[in-house]
Amino acid sequence: MPSIFVWKATCSNLSSTTISYYSGSNWFLEEHDNTSSSYLYVNQYKANDFIAYHATKMPQNWVGSELLETIHVPYQCMKEDEYGSLDHIGNWFRFISKHDHCFENIEKEFKKINVWIHSNLNSEECLIKFTPPTYFKQHKQPYNPNHKIYHKQHHKQHPHSQHTLQRNQNEFAIVFSS
Repeated sequence: MPSIFVWKATCSNLSSTTISYYSGSNWFLEEHDNTSSSYLYVNQYKANDFIAYHATKMPQNWVGSELLETIHVPYQCMKEDEYGSLDHIGNWFRFISKHDHCFENIEKEFKKINVWIHSNLNSEECLIKFTPPTYFKQHKQPYNPNHKIYHKQHHKQHPHSQHTLQRNQNEFAIVFSS
């Protein structure tokens, strides 16, 4: 069962490629030019900076019982390998794992995902693009949990207000039915 992590993008999605995104209360289907993929949400975890789901990959073109919304959004696949895939969908980043993540350690898994995102990235622009506000400052080096500078910064207060975080989560819930 794959895990899906979603968080607010820190930059605009300027991709000219778009997808059709269909969503219900506990499922989504996205249509690309020649393919489609569908997932059924099984479990959800909500943190300040991200939402995580355990999901079941469903047959191509499968939809749930109720269609709540259909949208067309800019789409860009940013990175994909045997660990997972990172997509920029509209104003959100989404990581879909190739393996299940234990929800007891979900925040630790999100940190691992961000280390994976930053591996093989050389430019500061790419690093800033994928940097969630709580876990990382905008540095040229990837996050290293053993490095004292990053470790101290992790414990600083979040730069966004609770109102901003709630608004972002509400926007996500509207666009990508949670």
